Amino acid sequence: MARTKLTAEQKAMLLALPIKEKDKLLLRLIAKDPMLVEQLSFQHLEAATPAATAAATDDRAAEVREYIAAALDKAYGISPGELMMQLRYVSGQITKHVRVTKDKLGEVQLWVEAMYTALDHHLRRMQKRYSSSDRWDKFAEYIVKRLVTVMNKASKLHPDLWLEFQPQLNEVLIVIHDTPQLRGSAERHGLPRRWEGA
Repeated sequence: MARTKLTAEQKAMLLALPIKEKDKLLLRLIAKDPMLVEQLSFQHLEAATPAATAAATDDRAAEVREYIAAALDKAYGISPGELMMQLRYVSGQITKHVRVTKDKLGEVQLWVEAMYTALDHHLRRMQKRYSSSDRWDKFAEYIVKRLVTVMNKASKLHPDLWLEFQPQLNEVLIVIHDTPQLRGSAERHGLPRRWEGA
């Protein structure tokens, strides 16, 4: 939905409304945006103190991890295209988590775990069942581009936090470079075999 730009007169009129009327309007408008409701709930109910913020963020990240495990475990004999779709569903959950919590470390960790789980659970079976390259091209591009983005975000984190995800990220990179169906895309995008940080 397109945003409406308020004129100076409209702004002045809204600011002059009685508080009770402003509150009614505010509640009605906020209820129309589920993401905003969730952000406000997180900031003002779950994360009232710094200690509560960390605990609430960890709890929400754990929920996303459960979703990742369920989404990527369930399909036996999945095709590269189907696995890419599952990763897109996972992407939505990770994006929602980050928008609500502003958890930058969690975003990198969750993506690395999702990639690791997807490749670990499905890669060998997919290689046996789907040998033609056209089945792999879109999946290879998706996973490599996503990893490039994740590594860029990881580079912006404090180096002390890298231990949280670096070993698993390097395992994912090795698997991609050792997989013929994924290697070409990795080389085209300059994906390193090992991530050492910024």
